[in-house]
Amino acid sequence: MVFVHGGDFVHGAGSMYDGSVLASHGTVVVVTVNYRMGILGYLSTTDNSAVGNYALMDQIAALRWVNDNIANFKGDPTRVTLFGPETGAVNINLLTLAPEAAGLFRRAILQGGSAIASWSLSPDPRRFSNLLAENVSCCRPNTTLGVECLRTIPWRDLLAVEISSPNPFKSTFGPIIDGDVVPDNPKTLMRGELFRSYDILVGVTEQDGYKYVEDFPGVDEGIDDEGFRLIIGDFVNQVYPYRENEIQDAVAFMYTNWGEENNRTRRDGVVRMFTEHQVAVPLIILGNLHSNENYETSTYFYTFNHRPSSSPNPPWVEAAHSEDMPFVFGAPLVGLRIYRDSNYTKSEIMLSAAIMTYWTNFAKSGDPNSPIVQKTRFVHERPNRYEEVEWLSYRADNDSDFYMYFGMKPRVPKGYRSQRVAFWVELVPKLLRPKQVRNSESALVKDANELCELLETGHNTGGDGDGAGKKPSSWIPMKSHSDTVRTTCMPFIAIPTRDPSAKDISWPGKDITWVRKKPGNSSELSIVIAVGTSLFFLNVVVFAVCYHRRNNKPIRYSEENAQERVRLKVTDVREVIKALELEDCTIGPNGECQLETTELAECSSKVI
Repeated sequence: MVFVHGGDFVHGAGSMYDGSVLASHGTVVVVTVNYRMGILGYLSTTDNSAVGNYALMDQIAALRWVNDNIANFKGDPTRVTLFGPETGAVNINLLTLAPEAAGLFRRAILQGGSAIASWSLSPDPRRFSNLLAENVSCCRPNTTLGVECLRTIPWRDLLAVEISSPNPFKSTFGPIIDGDVVPDNPKTLMRGELFRSYDILVGVTEQDGYKYVEDFPGVDEGIDDEGFRLIIGDFVNQVYPYRENEIQDAVAFMYTNWGEENNRTRRDGVVRMFTEHQVAVPLIILGNLHSNENYETSTYFYTFNHRPSSSPNPPWVEAAHSEDMPFVFGAPLVGLRIYRDSNYTKSEIMLSAAIMTYWTNFAKSGDPNSPIVQKTRFVHERPNRYEEVEWLSYRADNDSDFYMYFGMKPRVPKGYRSQRVAFWVELVPKLLRPKQVRNSESALVKDANELCELLETGHNTGGDGDGAGKKPSSWIPMKSHSDTVRTTCMPFIAIPTRDPSAKDISWPGKDITWVRKKPGNSSELSIVIAVGTSLFFLNVVVFAVCYHRRNNKPIRYSEENAQERVRLKVTDVREVIKALELEDCTIGPNGECQLETTELAECSSKVI
C-alpha cells in the first residue's frame, strides 16, 4: 500500500505518517513517499521550457522503485494499491489516467479528492509562472530564458514567494493537462479503458466542506441571511461566472431549510453545499463513470460520519475534512506520533480496526469484505457491529449505488444525498447551457438583408418548402469577457487585473476573507448599458443595410403598390427580431410556419 499525502499541493510529507500499525494489523507493506510540492512540483509555462507535473513524475518514479524492489520487503509488486487524502487523492486519480503509470499499480483509494473537482487542476499555470518570474526579477523575452533565470534562483527564495490564486476555490500551483502525463481532460479519460482497469474505492467525510467557512465571522452562532447570500454569491461567481444569477438563485433555494429557516440551518446548508459540490459530487460522477457497464473491476463508495472524541472543531461540526485519516492509520490503537495529542475511546478503537481491515482487504483482493472478516473482540467482549455488515459495491447502471456509512452504527444505504446530487449533476448543467449567437458578422448582415426583404414584402423569405423558418447554418456558444492586461514579463500570457490592495487567498478557501458588501447597482447598470448598446448596434446595422438596398434597387413598384407596403419604425425592429427568434408564427393549412404582412402590421405602432 503506497500512501500519497495531501497538503493543498504546497505542503506536507509522507514521512509524517507512520504506517506501522496499518501494516501490522492488515499484514501488508506500507510505503509512504515524498514528492516535490508547490512551485518545485507544479510550476509550468505550458510549453517545453517548464512542462509541469513534476510531482506526478516523482510519484511515478516511486512506483517504479516499488515494482522493482518491494518483493525484497515481502511485498507483492502485482498488488500495489495507492491511497491518500484530498490533493493526494487528486494525484492518485490522475495516475489512474496516466499511460506512464499503467501497470505500476492495481488499485486506488481516493479519500476526499478527485481529478474532476473544481480545485483539482491549476486554472492558469502560465500566469502564475509569470507572477513568480516578476517577483524574482526573471522577466525575459521568452519562456526559455525566463525559466533559465528561475533555475539560478536559490530554491528557498523561490518558495518564499507568496503567489495565490485570485479564485479561492481553485488551486494555484497544481497538476495540469500537459498532453503527456495527463494527456487529456480527466473526465474524458475516465471514459476510457485504462481508468476502468483499476479497482476503485472512494469516499467523503460528513462535513468536508467545513474548511471553507470555519473562518467566517460568527460561524459558530450561525450565518444570517445576508451572510448566506454573500457566501453563495461569491462561490457561484468564482465557479460559475457565466450564468451567475440563475445558478445563485437555484443554489440558495436548494440549500435553504424551508421548514426551519434560521442562522444555524443556513450555516449547515452552506457546509453541505461545499461538501457536496467540492468533494462528494465529483467523486460520485467518478464512481458512475467507473462502474457503468464495468464488470471487470470493482467500485466502492463510503462516507465517514463519526466525529472524533478529540476533535478540535466546534461542537456543532461533525466529521470534518480528513478526520478519517487517524482511523485509517490506526492512531486510536496506539497513539501515533502525528496524532499523539488525541485521546480515543474503545468504540473508536474498534472503528479504526474495522476501517484498517476494509482498507487492507481491498488492497489484497479489490473487495473490502475479504479475505479477512471483521473481528474486533480483542478490544472488549462486545462484538463490533461491522461484523454484521457487508459492504456492497457501488454500481450506477443498475440502481445499486450503495455506500458504507462509517459511524458507531454502521449501515449500507443507497443513493447518497440523491436529491442534491441530482441538482448538481442534472439541473446545473442545463442552467449552464450557453446562449447562442451568430457565428460571424457576415451572418448578421445576411440576416439583416432577409429582414429588409421581410419588411418590404411582408413574406417569410426563410421557408424551405415545409414552412420552417430559416436559421443560420452554424452557431457558436456565447463567449465570456476576460478582464486582462498586457505584461512585459516573459510575454506569453496576459495577466488578469486585480485590486492591488486585495489580500492573497490561498487554496482551497481556508483563509477566505469574507467581506459584507454594501448594496449597489453597478452590476445591474452594466447589464442595462450592455443590452442597450447591443440593441442600438443591431438597429444601426439593419437601418444601414435597408438604406443601401433601397438606394441601389430599381424602382419596380407602382405608386399604388408602394403605398400598400408595410414599413416598420426602427423601434419595432426589436419586436420582429423577437418574433423571428421565438419562431412566432401562425400555422398554415399544410402545417407550414407563416409570418404574414398583417401580423407585422399589428406589431407596428404606425403604418406609413
